[in-house]
Amino acid sequence: MQQSPNQEYPQQQWQQHTSWESTPQWQQYEPLQPQYPQQMPPPQWEQPYYPPPYKPPEKPHNAFKLGLGIGCGIMAAFAIGIVVLAVLVSAGHQNSTTQQQFATQPASQPTSVPTQTIFKVGDTATNTIWSVTVNSVKEVTSGPYAQPSAGNIFLVVDVTTQNLSASPQLVSSGASFTLKDTTGQVYNEKVTGIGVPPDNAAFQPNDKLRGQISYEVPKSLHDFTFQFQGSLLDGSAATWAVTV
Repeated sequence: MQQSPNQEYPQQQWQQHTSWESTPQWQQYEPLQPQYPQQMPPPQWEQPYYPPPYKPPEKPHNAFKLGLGIGCGIMAAFAIGIVVLAVLVSAGHQNSTTQQQFATQPASQPTSVPTQTIFKVGDTATNTIWSVTVNSVKEVTSGPYAQPSAGNIFLVVDVTTQNLSASPQLVSSGASFTLKDTTGQVYNEKVTGIGVPPDNAAFQPNDKLRGQISYEVPKSLHDFTFQFQGSLLDGSAATWAVTV
C-alpha cells in the first residue's frame, strides 16, 4: 500500500539516517571556464643600436685660463721692459757719442746767404730776358679820370722795359709790377689817365716800351719798394727802393 506523500517517516528512520557525526556540507563549485590557447604577445619592434654622440674634450677650467693669462701677461711685461731698457741704453750711447763729436769737431763756418740787390731810382736792372729802368717817381694830386681819396695822393712811376730775348714776351703794368710800403701792404694799380701804362701782350725781341703806372697811397707814407717780375716762369725779380 502506498503511503501518502504527507505521511511522516518514523522517528527511528530519521535516527538511522542522522547517525552521521555531522550534517553533510554541500560545496558549491563554480563552473570551469573554457580553456583557450594562450595568446602570444604582439611582436615588439626592436630599435637599431646607435653609438652615443662624440663629446669633445672638456676645455680647461676658468682657473686654468686665468692662470695662463696672468703668466702670459707677466712674460709680455718682462719682454717690454727688456726692450725699453735696451732702447734707453742705446740712446744714451748715441748721445754720448754725439757730444764727443761736437767736442772734437771744430765749429763749421756760417754759410753766406746771397743778398738781393736793391736798386735806386734811375738804375737799370737786367737779366737774360729783361732790361728794366725806373726813370722817375713823382706825387700827383689828381688825374684826368680819378681823384684821390681824402688823405691820399697818387704816386706815378715812370718805367722803361726792353725785351732782350729772342722771342716775344708779355709785359703788363698790373701783373708785372708791384708797389709795397714798409709794412708789406701791397697797392694795386690805379687807373687815373696820367700817362700810358706799359702793356704789351706781344713784346717783340729788342723792342723798348716806356710807360707810367699810377698808385693811390696815403700822404703820410714816404718809403716804398717797387718790384718787377716779367712772368711766372721767370723766377728772378728786380726791386727798387722808392722815397718821396
